[in-house]
Amino acid sequence: MKIKVGINGFGRRGRSLCRVLLKHEEFQIVAINDPFLTATEMMNQLTFDSIYGILNGITVTSEDSISLLGQPVHTTHCMSPIEIPWKQYGVSVVFECSGRFTTLTQCEGHRAAGCERVIVATPSKDIPMVCKHVSESTAPIISIASPSTCCMAPLLQILSTLSPIDHVSFTVVHSITSQQQVMDQINPEETDLRVGRAAGLNIIPMRSSASQCLPLLLPWTEGHLSGHSVHVPSFNGCLAEIDVQFSTYQSREAVLSHLQDSVKYGGMKDVIGLTDEDLVSSDLLQCPTSCVVDQKLLSVCNNHLHLSCWFDNEWSYCSRAIEFAM
Repeated sequence: MKIKVGINGFGRRGRSLCRVLLKHEEFQIVAINDPFLTATEMMNQLTFDSIYGILNGITVTSEDSISLLGQPVHTTHCMSPIEIPWKQYGVSVVFECSGRFTTLTQCEGHRAAGCERVIVATPSKDIPMVCKHVSESTAPIISIASPSTCCMAPLLQILSTLSPIDHVSFTVVHSITSQQQVMDQINPEETDLRVGRAAGLNIIPMRSSASQCLPLLLPWTEGHLSGHSVHVPSFNGCLAEIDVQFSTYQSREAVLSHLQDSVKYGGMKDVIGLTDEDLVSSDLLQCPTSCVVDQKLLSVCNNHLHLSCWFDNEWSYCSRAIEFAM
């Protein structure tokens, strides 16, 4: 029997998740809620995507429903989770993708409305945080951290089994996100003035939520971690530049061998990959792997290791989200 799922919030993340779900026969999307979109607008936004291309087979069947590749989907327009009729539609798992409901109390509204489990596709301060191969939870409401966290946490987990780690620093070269501005415009709710600068014209340093998420998943990084992101005028794909200071010397060969063994024999191949191809960011389009280690860019100097790791920030993150729904 298929798992009946609902999506709350049909912005960039909700639509990416929908596309990933459609590739997995284990799931049936039965309801989508977004208070700011009509059924026609949902259909249009899902069909025509400037990054992932055209998705055919999406039609509007009524004011409150669309068809996804022949499957009927209810569309609702409720403002709060508790108002969404999940129970009426038999929804078992809700993916919270709006970015507006990030606390345990808020997300309990989904369960009060009839669903069994809630997977929050953004970091949270009080919801149990999970990451594939790093941290699991049986709680009915979980957060799957952030795309950058899903890239780095499993990798750091592997490296910490090779040698104790004294310090980790990172810079995530990040493609444009929907939170950024097309033209210079100050956001009164944002204290960092650089966030409001035109995304397509600038290289913009920004805070990274991974700095807060990683210590929650890997407690040994608390006080031994620093990092930020740099948003660049690219529309898909990210590159995490990670520097690891080991307590003991590790050769390049030893690091590579440890990573290769972990991927091949440690069950990590769905999350971590290795490549010796000459990749650029667009080559990662719709890649479900959270962390693709560029072997040509891996370097070691004494106790210091530098890694460059590619990922499609939306597609890989949504791939991890649905794994926790199975």
